[in-house]
Amino acid sequence: MQHFASLDAVFNDTLFGRHFALYLNYLPIIKHIMAKYSEKAGEKVEKTMHEMKEGKLKSGSGQKVTSKKQAIAIGLSEARKEGAKVPKKKA
Repeated sequence: MQHFASLDAVFNDTLFGRHFALYLNYLPIIKHIMAKYSEKAGEKVEKTMHEMKEGKLKSGSGQKVTSKKQAIAIGLSEARKEGAKVPKKKA
């Protein structure tokens, strides 16, 4: 069993270490490319969920929203209107 003096030795001396180091370097880029929803959209959904839990969220017809799914849909719809990055609605 090998004992390494530092993590640099692990990353430089083993094939796994080199691949893992590359993965860590590209991780922020991968996350950025794979993001489906912007932070703004997430904040909007979080706000609508909070309103629903307080009983203040209303649907288009004026009735109180009680469904989590409906609250999320309203939040995403509002985010779309504001120009946030949100996938298109499925027809």
